[in-house]
Amino acid sequence: MRNRKSFEIESLIDKKVLFVVSSGGHLQEAMLIQKKFGLSRNSIFLTHENQQTKSLLSDYEHYFLSKVGTRQWVKAILVSKEIILTGCNLEFDLIISTGAAIAVATLPLHIFFRKPFLYIESLTRTQSPSLTGRILEKIPSVICLSSNFGARRTGWNEIQSPLSELSLVKRWKGKKKFNIFVTLGTHSQFKFDRLIEIVLGAIREDDSVTWQIDYDPEKKLPGKVVRQFSDQEFIDVARNSDVVITHCGIGNLLRLINLGIKPLAIPRESSFNEHIDNHQLDAYKLFYESNLIGNSIDKITREDLEYASFFRLIE
Repeated sequence: MRNRKSFEIESLIDKKVLFVVSSGGHLQEAMLIQKKFGLSRNSIFLTHENQQTKSLLSDYEHYFLSKVGTRQWVKAILVSKEIILTGCNLEFDLIISTGAAIAVATLPLHIFFRKPFLYIESLTRTQSPSLTGRILEKIPSVICLSSNFGARRTGWNEIQSPLSELSLVKRWKGKKKFNIFVTLGTHSQFKFDRLIEIVLGAIREDDSVTWQIDYDPEKKLPGKVVRQFSDQEFIDVARNSDVVITHCGIGNLLRLINLGIKPLAIPRESSFNEHIDNHQLDAYKLFYESNLIGNSIDKITREDLEYASFFRLIE
């Protein structure tokens, strides 16, 4: 494995970055990185198109690529051409990606145009790199960074966590009847019916529930069911809810925390075929130990709902 290539995060200040990222959590992390580390507001985003990305990126220069799903390497090879054709017409200082197959698809742009390439591993990878990270760490010219394991893995650099300055405080008392928002993100490749059953076991008839589920659930659910919200619709629904329940997708967690909401979060687990691995369990531990989510790893009680109905603000 290659030796560590030293890197100072301060060198990114005011740099114009081409972010090449998947939608959802990876895009949310990229936007947090842009703000946290002082990158240029004129940075450019290449990602996948959906209601959420169109809304989130409305004030940024951005371009949409064909969708590449989890470990869809053939599609990643094909989308490399789109990345090159788009990138060759843009002015930027360096490339940053945060994971998934699209990060590997960015390598030809980096190699052909000799632009620096930073790979910043997702916050959900707390112990070791993802498969994408393990691939890119073998490329000598790629600078690999992690806020979790960067200091202890050969070839990687440690950076400050984008979560390091987030904290939450109690705003008002809980309730007994709840307006609940359940959001499972925009990852339609994997179902999460277990979380739905957990919620159904906790709610009562007089609770009001809004569901954001990007697939067709097996049973009719009480309340309102929507496949995807725009970013502003998501914000409005979340802020007007007493309780927000989500999976441990990094995108949903970051969005909610930045809205001042401490959600209840249930991690997807590979043993239930809810994801390809257990990185959401690592995400749960990271956010729970930072006091940013409620204690709800595999169940939700009425007491959990009452606790979560405390509205939280970022200090």
